[in-house]
Amino acid sequence: MKRIKTTSAGLFFLLLFLATSLSALAQEVEKADLNLNLRYFLKNNKVPYLTVETNTKVERRFEPVQGMAVAVYLNEVAPENLLANVVTKEDGKATAVIPPDKREVWNSSHQHTFIGVAEESERFEETTSEIEITKARLAISTDTTDGARNVMVLLEALDDEGNWIPVEEADVKIGIQRLNTVLPVGPDDAYTTDEEGVALAEFTRDGLPGDDNGNLMLVATVLDNDTYGTLTLEEAVAWGAIVAHSNDFDKRSLFATRDKAPYWLLFLSGFIFFTVWGTIAYLVYLLMRIRKLGKTKPATKPEPAPVELTPA
Repeated sequence: MKRIKTTSAGLFFLLLFLATSLSALAQEVEKADLNLNLRYFLKNNKVPYLTVETNTKVERRFEPVQGMAVAVYLNEVAPENLLANVVTKEDGKATAVIPPDKREVWNSSHQHTFIGVAEESERFEETTSEIEITKARLAISTDTTDGARNVMVLLEALDDEGNWIPVEEADVKIGIQRLNTVLPVGPDDAYTTDEEGVALAEFTRDGLPGDDNGNLMLVATVLDNDTYGTLTLEEAVAWGAIVAHSNDFDKRSLFATRDKAPYWLLFLSGFIFFTVWGTIAYLVYLLMRIRKLGKTKPATKPEPAPVELTPA
């Protein structure tokens, strides 16, 4: 009976060990899910390009995947349709452009499908993502009516017959390019196109500093549209204030080099320097005099000579 109990206990621990090992092995073999996203961009109605973004979920948050090899195809996964082979950077992003030899295929249709294929790796299975894009374009025009400055942005899409038709009910951001951001031209952040494909915005940024000629850069953006992607168009307009820039580089100022310091600052610093060190030198002089006087012996008074008395 004792032997049966010992054998049962050994078998139990053996099964437990095997179950733990198989579970650990399954966790090692199981690969994480890779998120692969393609985004389409067209700037100033010129050569379009794509961005490839890869990330994965790690402890309830998404982190970029660096060094992921992704092949980008046009319309169909085939060697002759390959646009680019890219590798993601530290931020998990990479850029792919349409090469010149694919221009004929690109111009042959108003609508295309971009396909991204991430190769299988030690961490991830092979992942595929695609987006379908319809060609579109932007145009900016301006006018002034009764003192009000207006910005009109026209959004058009290409149909299957090769005609440009207006796009209705699309959101367009209209702003002014500043140093690191785009400032809206008015109180609204985005404007919706009407039946003619026009988004109208009133320019209310009067007095905004422009360049040396008073030009401001208007920026119209269709952001992450499901059909047209991201479209951006820039156009200069002379609605800015001309600011006179003064150059004080060769003049004496507080912000210049030391050889261009103001005279009053040189006088003040020199006065403080000589006053402080003059006081210190005077104190040293007094201490030396006191020390010298301490070493000098005090003078002794001469004794009076004895007076001799003579008889009268």
